[in-house]
Amino acid sequence: DALPIWHADNKALVSSLRGALDEYESKINDLRDSLNDATGQTNQAKNINRDNAAQLEDVKKRVNEMKRQHQAVSDHLQDADAPLKQTNLLLRMLETSRSEE
Repeated sequence: DALPIWHADNKALVSSLRGALDEYESKINDLRDSLNDATGQTNQAKNINRDNAAQLEDVKKRVNEMKRQHQAVSDHLQDADAPLKQTNLLLRMLETSRSEE
């Protein structure tokens, strides 16, 4: 008498467990897909970061070169300032001496 009831209960339990396992497997597969997507995005970000780091180093080198060139131009301008002032002074003296004649 109890055996058929026990058997029916077991069938229902097995069916319920199969449904739960199928749902669990589906969720695991979804998680695996998400993890694979995240891994791909992480690798893509690493590549972008590597490229950006290389570009940043290039920009830093260019900035340093421009600073060096700017300093060189500033030095040349400063070197030219004194002779230019002397030339202007001589021109004024020449103009003053001409106007006195």
